[in-house]
Amino acid sequence: MSDTDRMLQPKGLFASPPAFGPWPGSPAAGGLYAPPLPGPGGPGPPPPLPPEGMSATLPRGMQQLPPGTPYPPGGPYPPNGGFPPGGPYPPGQGRRRLSGPMVPAIVAAVLVLVVGTVVYLASRGGGGSGSAGATAASTPAVTASATTTGHAQRAAAAQLAGLLSQSGTDHADVINAVGSVRACDNAAALRKDATTFSVAAANRQKLLSGLASLPGRSALPAAMISDLTAGWQASAQVDTDLAKWATAAASHCRKGNQNDPNLQASYGPDGQATAGKQAFARLWNPLARKYALPTYQSEQL
Repeated sequence: MSDTDRMLQPKGLFASPPAFGPWPGSPAAGGLYAPPLPGPGGPGPPPPLPPEGMSATLPRGMQQLPPGTPYPPGGPYPPNGGFPPGGPYPPGQGRRRLSGPMVPAIVAAVLVLVVGTVVYLASRGGGGSGSAGATAASTPAVTASATTTGHAQRAAAAQLAGLLSQSGTDHADVINAVGSVRACDNAAALRKDATTFSVAAANRQKLLSGLASLPGRSALPAAMISDLTAGWQASAQVDTDLAKWATAAASHCRKGNQNDPNLQASYGPDGQATAGKQAFARLWNPLARKYALPTYQSEQL
């Protein structure tokens, strides 16, 4: 080699590193090379093979172990898990604590979300509490309405009780007059009996007029009013037929006088009157007991 070649040959940092030979004990086919191991006498004999799963090139503590194999006891493990001091994140990166104006903004956003959820749920599923509130609010109104209805019914029942007392008096007079005509009393008595029947029929009409214009009658059961109306109308027809019967008996009386057409005409309305009065009494008597008013049987009406 000439002097010029020696001068141009790279030296120091510019010199090419010597070629590495295969790592002793490593298969050359794996392509893994390393510098010769230092030691007395040069390379010397190849070192013993590492345990199965241990790397022949990495220091202990950084060697890759087979899955499920514990680290060898007493092995020098890399400090801080092999990460640089301060953690696995570069300085100024990685985990950051929220601070400054971001914290109030996030808290406000969370509060808005919570309030919005509550309002939404209340609008969707608040029907129960709203219904309960409406029910609670309507309870006093219902109670007041029931109280008003009760007062109106009591007043109407008292008015009706006055009409019923008049009906009872007429009924007794009619029963006595029927017995007199059957006995075929004298003509004067029979004429008086005819008058009794006519008065009773007129009084029934007055009772019907009073019932039709009874104050607060709508507070009473409609069926009760209807039954009494039908009963009194039939009774008025019976009294009219009996008055004709007594008048005919006064001119030519025969004892019993059962074949008179006027008496026979009264049988149909009499059955209707009894049915109507019985139906009325079944509804009236419980109401009368409730308001401490007189009760009646059908024959007293």
